[in-house]
Amino acid sequence: AFIVAAVYRLYLNQLLQMRWRKWMTDRLLGKWLDGGIQYRLRFADGGSPDNPDQRIAEDVRLFVSSTLDLSLGLLNAVVTLVSFAGILWALSGDYVLPIADGIRIPGFMLWAALVYSVVGSWLIHRLGRPLTRLNAQQQRREADFRFGLVRAREHGEAIALSRSENAEQARLKGAFGLLLDNWYALILRIKRLTWFSSGYGQLAVIFPFLAAAPRYFSG
Repeated sequence: AFIVAAVYRLYLNQLLQMRWRKWMTDRLLGKWLDGGIQYRLRFADGGSPDNPDQRIAEDVRLFVSSTLDLSLGLLNAVVTLVSFAGILWALSGDYVLPIADGIRIPGFMLWAALVYSVVGSWLIHRLGRPLTRLNAQQQRREADFRFGLVRAREHGEAIALSRSENAEQARLKGAFGLLLDNWYALILRIKRLTWFSSGYGQLAVIFPFLAAAPRYFSG
């Protein structure tokens, strides 16, 4: 049963990804190619959106796969929470905080686990928030560089006849340089985030013992 579930979980996930991507791609292509919009966009206020071809081909794929991963992760977390909340509540008992005349907290370890998770998630969100902008910028610069390579190939004859290979190479190196600058900023931000998430994950090994210690030592 486990093997069947594991196989079909992966199979149905990939099937849903492709069906969703096909639906979104058909919809976006219809809008982009309707009534010459792909031509008229270049005259729009604020200029044409960058790399609409790459947006349809690559961003739709990333959006669908990331959204499904996040949704399934959320579902898994909720099911785990519901499954273990009752057990943890029963094991926790009541804990009396030594404040004033004593404040009784029922299901202490459950609340401690929830607070630990919420605080960690909030801090990781704050640390990782710039990754949204950096990832979007990386996608744009990857697409600009790829477009430059395609443009050089399509205009290869004109470049050869005008002897402008050096200028074209300098332009492509400039586009790749922008890509690299953003990549370095991205990996530095991921490094900071990994420092914190790894440390918080290691602390999670000790935290349950600390939460359980008062009742354990009180018998």
